[in-house]
Amino acid sequence: ERLQIDLRRTELFLNNTQANFYAQGSIAWAMDQLTNNLKQKQPGKIVDRTPIKSPSDTVNGAKINSIIYDAEGKLNLNNINNMQLQIVFKRLIQLTEPKIDAAAAQNIILGTLDWITPGIINSKFDQYYAKQNSPFRAAHAPMVSVSELRMVQGMTPALFNALAPYVTPLPAKTPSNINNDPIPLFMTCIPDFN
Repeated sequence: ERLQIDLRRTELFLNNTQANFYAQGSIAWAMDQLTNNLKQKQPGKIVDRTPIKSPSDTVNGAKINSIIYDAEGKLNLNNINNMQLQIVFKRLIQLTEPKIDAAAAQNIILGTLDWITPGIINSKFDQYYAKQNSPFRAAHAPMVSVSELRMVQGMTPALFNALAPYVTPLPAKTPSNINNDPIPLFMTCIPDFN
């Protein structure tokens, strides 16, 4: 029995190591792709439109493919302190999840703003988080992972899944690349959006 457990542990370890090497191959492909794009860069010309997909490859029964997305083509959650981006975020929430009313969308924006703003102590959101079954505190720092958005008061699993393809946490003040905005995010920039 102990031998079977050791064999299974070894098998899992080898599979993990093999998957890690495959992932490193994908990273090497992405670095090569981006280096070549930098060399071919010309003013006013887009070299590649994202997403950039690698050719699929099968190695030892594992299918490997990679995709490069332009994170600057998404709404930067760490820039939500900008009033214009709050409007865009509100429109995006209501576009991706039409059942959410304006007040609920505004509360999510305020919760996100509270989450990323340093120095806030014992806000109404902190009090709400402290009363949960598994209490927690808001980071009061820029988001590091988009999954932090799940913790914001008012966020539902359905809304998070709808928003996830269109939002990202980049360092604050990172500009947006409108050339690579997905259609729903682009629609939020239209002034007469309802």
